[in-house]
Amino acid sequence: DIQKLHVTTCRLGMAPRRIVHCPEGQMFAVGCIESGIKQVGMGGGEMNMGNCIRFLDDATFEDIQRIDLEPCEMVLSMVSATMLVQKPSATATTGDNMDTSESASEYKSFLIVGTAYALHDEDEPTKG
Repeated sequence: DIQKLHVTTCRLGMAPRRIVHCPEGQMFAVGCIESGIKQVGMGGGEMNMGNCIRFLDDATFEDIQRIDLEPCEMVLSMVSATMLVQKPSATATTGDNMDTSESASEYKSFLIVGTAYALHDEDEPTKG
């Protein structure tokens, strides 16, 4: 029901681009664009854009961590996923037959982020 929806404003100080809820970690991951003017001598300014992924507590919206991306790297997509992962075992390191039973696997949560480099001289990103 729409009556059960709670809306809260969270001031980030930057523009959110993508957001995903990670229930296992009880947090939100927010891909943000931070822009500002960096002065270059007396002749004016140069645009400086920094992109980052911020992790916020899902109850208090307090910052948990921030990961800064490389220059010109931007977040295009984000998803929280749970995957079945093979546990390392002694037989796997010795090269013997690997046990693929349920006991040799476990579910783990991942945040998957798709990025690309938006270079100034390219119309479309060529790497990411």
